[in-house]
Amino acid sequence: MRPLRPEPKKSPVRHSEAMILFGVGDVTFAIAANAVEEIRNADGLRPLAQRKLAKVRHLLERAGRTYYVVDAGCHFRMLPMPANRVLILRRGNVALLVQRIDLMKEVSAIYALPGAFRGEERRWFRGLAAIPGAGGETEVVPVVNPDTLLSEDEAGMLGALPRAKGVSA
Repeated sequence: MRPLRPEPKKSPVRHSEAMILFGVGDVTFAIAANAVEEIRNADGLRPLAQRKLAKVRHLLERAGRTYYVVDAGCHFRMLPMPANRVLILRRGNVALLVQRIDLMKEVSAIYALPGAFRGEERRWFRGLAAIPGAGGETEVVPVVNPDTLLSEDEAGMLGALPRAKGVSA
């Protein structure tokens, strides 16, 4: 019988990246700042006439473009919460409705997701970031993959234009 070898440690992806921290309920998430075009309040959201997807309940008209607004709480399968801030994403025609915007932080490492993240969660998040707090404590937050907020199939269900990967809007 061979002794068990410890699992090799997964090293973080090292790079410095600006992140916007936002919250839904008691959970804090991060998203790359360069994935966000604009942060605004939820004024001007129009209810979607035919709700084909539970997580998309609103449209937003901005600068001649129509955005499908994904409710972050619904997308991440959390309890319903009132949300009042919208992150308009750079690529595609997607915006994200969140409860609050916390702040912007520079993150120096994104760690691989542990095995406890399964199924859809593995696509939703790029990894985990350790965010240093003002009091010396560290908060570990999931880093959202913005390309997974509205899949091509979901966009097709909504009648949205297909999103071109790597093309800035």
